[in-house]
Amino acid sequence: MPEQPTQGKQSRYLTYIKNIGIYSLSFLGGAAIGLQSCLALFDLIQKLLSIGVALSKAVLALLYGTAILFGGVCSCIANFFLNVELLEGFAERFTTKSMRPLSTWEKIICALGTIAFVIVGVMFTLTVFAFDSTGVIGILGIIAGAFLAILSIPQQVEVWLDSFGKKRDNRSLWKTFVDWNNSLTLGKFTGFVMSVGNSLAFSILLTLGFAVFLTSVAVPLTPALITAFSTAFTLGLFTQFFFFNIYVSPFCDRFSQNIEKFWASHCSPFGLFVCAITGLVNAALFFSSTGLLVGLVASAGIVMPPVGFIIAANIAISASAGFVAFIISVDFWTRNIGRLFPQPAKTVVESTKELKRTPSTSYLREEMQPTNQVPLTNVRPLRSGLTPRHRGINSEYGIERRERVSRTAKVVTRR
Repeated sequence: MPEQPTQGKQSRYLTYIKNIGIYSLSFLGGAAIGLQSCLALFDLIQKLLSIGVALSKAVLALLYGTAILFGGVCSCIANFFLNVELLEGFAERFTTKSMRPLSTWEKIICALGTIAFVIVGVMFTLTVFAFDSTGVIGILGIIAGAFLAILSIPQQVEVWLDSFGKKRDNRSLWKTFVDWNNSLTLGKFTGFVMSVGNSLAFSILLTLGFAVFLTSVAVPLTPALITAFSTAFTLGLFTQFFFFNIYVSPFCDRFSQNIEKFWASHCSPFGLFVCAITGLVNAALFFSSTGLLVGLVASAGIVMPPVGFIIAANIAISASAGFVAFIISVDFWTRNIGRLFPQPAKTVVESTKELKRTPSTSYLREEMQPTNQVPLTNVRPLRSGLTPRHRGINSEYGIERRERVSRTAKVVTRR
């Protein structure tokens, strides 16, 4: 009978299996977001063509290749780090993490919030319908939407549940607001504003995807828009603000220190490139989705604000979403690059040196030249002709011992 594996080996095997599952799902989820970003960039390219911009085949090939490289690869890498950390935290909730005892009111809030995050996670699946893609790209988009739902639900539910693991806050709502207002800094306020803009951008994307899905199952356009808007701008707005503001406001509060940590991390130049491109791609994604939603609302005959206001709001919201994507990417890159890709520790070996005396061109002084033996520091050159004993040089440590120097010997301190 072969020996049964020990408990330690079994635990190790389970850890390997868990890590393989988490890393695989994180990569596939990152690839799904990258594909969605590619579709948004493809849509922008098609808009350029629709307004009569003449582009050669070589330029079109370059644009599509750039969209795949930037939108796909960079977004995939940036989201991989975020996915791994949050999925690991969600997996630990079934093994080591435990929540503090909750009151009845807290249990109700926790349950309602979890349901809201699950609904919004399912709505993320429908965002693949926001971009009109057919053929192989359309099939890949549906698969990507499924991975987005599988990924976003545990990610955002983990952040929500983790907020209940902290010490119970017995302050009143007004007292909580007053304390928050007193602790508000310029960095926190900036992060708060960007989180609001980012939440609006996500709500627009969720509205577009849900509305297009409803119209595809024979729901009239106006009721579909009303249903999608009311769901996305309530549940979607709350969940996305809660999720992103937890990371963005503290990061902006200590922006310079966090950037210094990022720059000191492994492969920081490449990380800066990835994070910056991810921010730009996200801005393009939400800019394109806002334009598509405006066209959908116009086709329903709904009165809209002036065009100038829509363009200005679209630019502001898309810029906020791009900055938030950059900050989140930098934050999770800094926290996970060293952990996921550890580098061998750098050991500094100090070479020991001994000063070897060689004849100098000067008659009164000798020069010191190092060899790879015993260290010798702070030694002043002595008058030539003295014996080693009178020179006061300790041969073992190379330290000048003044007490052995003859009174008649004068130390030359020329430089």
